[in-house]
Amino acid sequence: MTDYLHHVMLTTGDVTRMPRDGISDDDIGAIAEMLDGVLLGGVLPAPGAEEYLVNGSHHRDNLMVTLWRGPWPKRTAVLTTAVARGPGPALTLWREMHRSARVPLATDTGNPPPEPWIADRAEANAVAYAAEASRIGDWSRRLGWAWMDYGR
Repeated sequence: MTDYLHHVMLTTGDVTRMPRDGISDDDIGAIAEMLDGVLLGGVLPAPGAEEYLVNGSHHRDNLMVTLWRGPWPKRTAVLTTAVARGPGPALTLWREMHRSARVPLATDTGNPPPEPWIADRAEANAVAYAAEASRIGDWSRRLGWAWMDYGR
């Protein structure tokens, strides 16, 4: 198990090391339970941020989810997060995060950080929820570490 994840903000290019410190096993468990439903195609409330909805997909060791605000029929994308546990398809995930972007990104589509990594892409409507940025960032951090433990 790793001590930290490389955390990249795709819209700014900022890269930091993100330790697991401060994330409880209960938080990890709640996110893992949500992932069970999301990976079956569900749209579920985000644990710890229930006014947000989450959907997503995975391929092998890769996860990509989007955090939405508002009721599902009128939802607004706020954040898309990708987590790569190991090498191999991680470059494909990195490129998909760039290909599917609807906002300008500051990162290079061919230059991901070393695995494991988590990449956050603020979506066009994220600015409307700037006051909640810290809380959304905490949720993303818990998601990243939950995926590192998920299914292992």
